[in-house]
Amino acid sequence: MNKVSTLSEIPVRGLGPIVDVAGCFKFQEPVFFRYHVLFHHFILVEEGRVSAETPLGKFEAHAGEILCLRPAEWSQYVTAPNTMTYQAQIAFAAAPLDRATPVLPGLGLLPIHTKLGTHWESVRRTFDLICHELPQNSLPSQMRWKAGVFQLLEEIAAAALGETSEYEHDALERYRLLLTSVAGEPPTVAGFAREMGVSRQHFCRVFRQRFGVSPQNYRIVARLNDALRRLRTGRDSVKSIAYSLGFSGAKGLTRALQTHLGLSSSEARRHKEKLPELSQAMLDSYVLNQHILPPGKSYEDLMERYAPLEKRPKS
Repeated sequence: MNKVSTLSEIPVRGLGPIVDVAGCFKFQEPVFFRYHVLFHHFILVEEGRVSAETPLGKFEAHAGEILCLRPAEWSQYVTAPNTMTYQAQIAFAAAPLDRATPVLPGLGLLPIHTKLGTHWESVRRTFDLICHELPQNSLPSQMRWKAGVFQLLEEIAAAALGETSEYEHDALERYRLLLTSVAGEPPTVAGFAREMGVSRQHFCRVFRQRFGVSPQNYRIVARLNDALRRLRTGRDSVKSIAYSLGFSGAKGLTRALQTHLGLSSSEARRHKEKLPELSQAMLDSYVLNQHILPPGKSYEDLMERYAPLEKRPKS
C-alpha cells in the first residue's frame, strides 16, 4: 500500500519577505531614537537628514539617500529639524532566517547607506506601494507589497552599482507629472492609454496600483494643492482660480474643497495661515505620521516589539 506524503503548508502572509511595519514620518524638531533592531530597518530620506549609529559604525543620509540598518541588539538615529522619511521594518525570510541580510549579485551584502541618484523616485514609489498595500487583507495586495520589496532591492542594487534606472521614462510617471502640471489640461486617460497600447480600464487599474488613487482623484488633489496656495495670497477671486485650474466654476472648486478637505472657500481665506498642507502622503492615500501595520497586527504589538531603549529630544 502506497503511503500518501503529507506536505507542510504555509500561508502567503508567511512567505518571505515580511514587512512588519511601514510609514511616512515627518519630524519638525530633532528627535533621538535608540532601539532594538529586530529586522532590517529601511529609512528613506525625502527631506532633511538622518544620522545613525550601529555596532557597524556611523552613517548619515540626506535627501535622496537611504539607510538599511541591519538587525542588531541596538541601533540609534537622530533626525535633523524638518526631516521627512519613509520607513519600513523588513525581514527577507521567515524564521530562523528572518535576521539574515540579502547578498546581491555583483554587489555583495545589502549596503547600509546608498545614494539613490536617479533611482530616488522609483524607490519612493515602491515605499508608496508598500504603505498603501500593507494594511489590505486581499491576496493581490499581499503579493503586490511583497513584489515591492524585491523592487526595492533591485533599485538599491542598481543605484549602488551606478546603473541607469529603467523607470526614468516610465509612462505612468510621465502621466502623473502631467496631472500635477497647471499648464493646460493633460491628455485624457483614454488618449494616453491608447499611446501606451492598452485599454482605458487597464491603464486606470495599473495607475491606481502604482500611486494608490485613480488618475481623476490624483488630478483633483493636485489642482486643490495649487488652489490652496493661491487662496492664501488673497489676490485672486475664487472664480478666477477655479476657471484657471479647470474647475467648472467657483461652485465646482468650493465643492471639491469641501469634499476633500472639509473646507469652504471662505474658510480657506479666513484661516489661510492654518490651512493643512496637501502632502505627498495624502496624494498617495495613506496618513502621515501613522504606523502602517499588516492585518491582524495591533499598535500594542508594535510597541511591545519596538519599545525604544531611549527616546529624547536632541539639542
